[in-house]
Order: sequence, then structure tokens, then C-alpha cells
Amino acid sequence: FPLPRHLMLSVMIYLSVAYFSARIGGSDVALVSAQTIIGIGSVFGLLLMLRLMDELKDYDLDKELFPDRPICTGMVRAGDIRVGLGVVTVALLTLNLPADAAFWSAAAMVGYAYLMFRHFFARDRLRASLPLTLVTHQPIVPLLLLHCLTLQASANDHPWYDWDWQLV
Repeated sequence: FPLPRHLMLSVMIYLSVAYFSARIGGSDVALVSAQTIIGIGSVFGLLLMLRLMDELKDYDLDKELFPDRPICTGMVRAGDIRVGLGVVTVALLTLNLPADAAFWSAAAMVGYAYLMFRHFFARDRLRASLPLTLVTHQPIVPLLLLHCLTLQASANDHPWYDWDWQLV
């Protein structure tokens, strides 16, 4: 998880959605604002959460196929990854607390990520079907983008029910 690369990706994702939101809502985007920091932090936090979850989900497969990975060699313990995942989750939600309605979109996004982590409680069924796994795991992307849109819209007092949903 190269930090500079993922931080730059987080900036680009959030700002592209913020500018899209400003365009459809007729508002401006402040490059340096609380909403921008929350948005970039939310994208970065979700990317990190997904990476940590992936390390834990793939442990058995990695042991077989990639035995030199840090978690397989014991350089990193699964418990440490779980603690890191908890810290990132709490930090992401705490970061979104002052964001009004966007807190709830962040909570939905995090909740969905944890459902993916638990394989939607259908691990065997998902492992047997790559297309089903793809269909169930891809909604995290629109949830992330919707969260970014919600953050920007709340910064400009532009409630979701006033959005031009055809453009969204």
C-alpha cells in the first residue's frame, strides 16, 4: 500500500467528484476546506480498509501461492492487521462525524465494506462464483463516489433530494 500513490489517488478521486458535484449543483469547490480534508481522508481510509481486509481474507490462499508475503512469514501478524483495521475504521467514521448527513453515507460505505469482508455470510457460494463475487463487491465503488458527492453537496447546502439525478 504505497502511501504517496494512494494519497494522490484519494485526492484525484475526491476532487473529481467534488468538481462534478459543483458543476451539477452550481456551486464552487474549495480546494482547502474541512469538506475536502474529510473527503480525501474518507477515500484514503476506505482504500486502506479494503487493503487490510484483503490481507486477512486471502491469508489461506496467500500461504499456498505467495508464502513469502509478510503475513505468511510471520513478519506481520493477523492480529496486528485486525487492530489496524479497527483503528482505520474508527478514524474514518470519526473524521466524518462533523459532516452532517455525509456521516451516514460514510457509515453505509463502511458497513458495506464489512459485509464484503464477511463474504456477505455466503463464503462458499461466493468462492464458487467469480461473477457473483464481482457483482457483490463492485457496489463499494458507487458507494464511495456517492459519499464524496454527499460531502460536497452538504458543504454547499445542496441536499440530495435537490440533485439532478439524471446527471448523477
